[in-house]
Amino acid sequence: MEDFTGGVTEFYEIKDAPKDLFKIMKKAFERGSLIGCSIDAIVPAQFETRMASGLVKGHAYSVTGVEETTFKADKVKLVRLRNPWGQVEWNGSWSDNSKEWNIIDKSEKARLQHQIKEDGEFWMSFDDFMKNFTKLEICNLTADALESDRLQTWTVSVNEGRWVRGCSAGGCRNFPDTYWTNPQYRLKLLEEDDDPEDNEVVCSFLVALMQKNRRKDRKMGANLFTIGFAIYEFTNLYSANILSRALRGTQIH
Repeated sequence: MEDFTGGVTEFYEIKDAPKDLFKIMKKAFERGSLIGCSIDAIVPAQFETRMASGLVKGHAYSVTGVEETTFKADKVKLVRLRNPWGQVEWNGSWSDNSKEWNIIDKSEKARLQHQIKEDGEFWMSFDDFMKNFTKLEICNLTADALESDRLQTWTVSVNEGRWVRGCSAGGCRNFPDTYWTNPQYRLKLLEEDDDPEDNEVVCSFLVALMQKNRRKDRKMGANLFTIGFAIYEFTNLYSANILSRALRGTQIH
């Protein structure tokens, strides 16, 4: 997805996913991000194997909806998935023909675009999603890759730098005497997330590192370098000075 769109991708092992994964998925969907998921197949023979639930192992699903609805006076979190085969669907709770839909109001069904149709697309509860799927991938797109003006888009900033031996190549944090010489960039977050449910100030941002032109040189034997970055938080100039001294390996009292 990154190669096709130029976006920035996040990967989640669902068993180790953060507690607010549903909120992460919902925000990503509202921003027009591409979301995919799959169920691990332990051995090659299990790839594309249909289970009793109607789900397929070792198979790529796309997420086409992240919603909440009221069911028996309680809020239920739902996820809509699509099997790219255009058939073979989940047959558990909230599937096309499940009894849960008999209680849902007609207007709410229309809002959720519920259809009884063998088209590969189906709803399931978020709890069932967490129990059955093992991997989640979210590809966040920039404004120039999106068509709709209604989507909440990212503001993009690009910084270019180089690791130069003896000058700006300080190594990883295992080398405190030189680590501070690595390229550094200060990022100031000016806009809060538009999320009335949050009781605290939240400013979401994404950071990605790209190696330019390494693929082009692969035919000449060039491999990707081992690269990485660390993010530090500070809220005022005093914190910034402490951070600067810490990066230089100075003892802080």
